[in-house]
Amino acid sequence: MSTRTHELFLGLLVMGLAGLLLAIAIPYGIVSPKSARSLFLSPTFWPTILGWLLALSGAVMTCRAWMLPDGEEAASPETESGDGFATDSTGRIAAFALLLVVYFLAIPLLGMVWTSALAFAALIAITRAPHPVLGLVCAFVLPLALYGFFNHVAGVAIPQGQIVRLP
Repeated sequence: MSTRTHELFLGLLVMGLAGLLLAIAIPYGIVSPKSARSLFLSPTFWPTILGWLLALSGAVMTCRAWMLPDGEEAASPETESGDGFATDSTGRIAAFALLLVVYFLAIPLLGMVWTSALAFAALIAITRAPHPVLGLVCAFVLPLALYGFFNHVAGVAIPQGQIVRLP
């Protein structure tokens, strides 16, 4: 199967999974109390946003494969990078699995905000992100901004650690 066909089917599969998520999993799997003050504080809000983003990603992937001229293959990481991406993917998956275990164990000690920031930074190193400085900025700004929103605006407590506490 060509890369183009593979990407086309993968995009359609992603859109189908997003449709199942939006039509079945969220409405029937998440209990949303009527007492939610705002749509933004409803338990279904973020899963719905992620479902639509997943559908959009599948649509972009499908359109990209559909518009690719015949005879031309979509570029894959194995052919683009040339740095052994395909050969060390098992090591990266193992590092990611280890990162998940460390993340789970570090939350009670460091809290969710700092553990998430450090895990994001480690993920940048594991994946060899093309823009590591921007990734590191996001690794610390994003968890702090989300903490500020959920703690101070939405009134949702975020788990704090034993070492460092945020205001």
